[in-house]
Amino acid sequence: MAKKSTEKTSSMILRNLFEHSKDLIYFKDKAGHFISINNAMAKTHRLENVADVLGKTDFDFYSKEQAESFLADEQDVLATGEPLIAKQELEVLQNGESVWFSTSKFPLLDDSGTIIGTFGISRDITASMVQLEELKERQNALQEYHRQTEFELEQASRIHRALLPKSLHAPKDLNIDYDYRPAFNLGGDFFSTYDSPYSDSCGLFLCDIMGHGVSAALFTALISSLVETRGKEFLDRPEIMLNGINNDMLSQMPGSYATGIYTYIREEVNGCITLSIANAGHPCPLHYRAHDRSVSRVATHKAPALGIIPVNAYEMDFIQLDPGDKVFYYTDGITEALNSADDEFSRARLLELISEHGHLPNKTLIEKVNTRITNFTENAPQVDDRMMILISTS
Repeated sequence: MAKKSTEKTSSMILRNLFEHSKDLIYFKDKAGHFISINNAMAKTHRLENVADVLGKTDFDFYSKEQAESFLADEQDVLATGEPLIAKQELEVLQNGESVWFSTSKFPLLDDSGTIIGTFGISRDITASMVQLEELKERQNALQEYHRQTEFELEQASRIHRALLPKSLHAPKDLNIDYDYRPAFNLGGDFFSTYDSPYSDSCGLFLCDIMGHGVSAALFTALISSLVETRGKEFLDRPEIMLNGINNDMLSQMPGSYATGIYTYIREEVNGCITLSIANAGHPCPLHYRAHDRSVSRVATHKAPALGIIPVNAYEMDFIQLDPGDKVFYYTDGITEALNSADDEFSRARLLELISEHGHLPNKTLIEKVNTRITNFTENAPQVDDRMMILISTS
């Protein structure tokens, strides 16, 4: 009695599972004729009664191509005895509706273990597949946006590099060399030299613009234009030059700022080189004296950075260079370069390095600085632009 009761309970459970499952369940003989289907499958194919399917095959419900594909899968299961698990298929029903199913097919065994057909379970996964397709479309759109952004950034980077001088204007007894290493594709450091009507003089402007990326590059282009315009009238007046640029930034670039330093370089009648310097919040340049190999900060008056507040007047300072002297301009990405312990390279280390190697040619000294910073930072990621300009007398 207990065995019969258990069998009856099991039969009842399987019957309920078969009849009420939302998954499509079906049984077929070896030739692919339906033996039985559940209510979910009958509803999918719009059959009034599950018995309406008996003796029919997939060829009665699907296109020839699809039916042949289903039959081939079932023949593989019959031949190997191995199930087909979770095959994703796009099925087109008789009403033209397209539905995605995840289908598993198994060998159907009689009581002796002989394969007499197949049975399958198909789950409607259309909603998931639609979401997956939408995700792929968004990913493709994002990849295209990323590709376009990279292209535009590269174009902007080329424009930014084009703003840097290809040739440097300087009096005949003066050498000017520079090195620029942006932290990212688009940097915010900028410098240029400017022609004077006279061969014995030129202007030099260096600035470090707030931030990085596209906005910094745009500000660089604008500042380049402002300096170019102002330089035509005030090339030899650094203090007036910075005052004009500051006013222009306040009116045309509100909310942005930049540190900047402008120098008017002139070779005097007696052959010595004089530098007239106005500083707007920028690191003071370093003066290397060849006669005793000493180095010190050029003690410029340091006014607020450009674009922050109106300034009544920027002040001008003067230094004279003797033969072999050098003046080292830089942005704070040099002295604030960090190592893994978050220690800064520092101005003290820079002073020591220039004092030790200031007698070397400009390009060699610049390379020494780069090498020393690389060793100090232990190749840690660069987080700020690095600009160096070196002026030396013959």
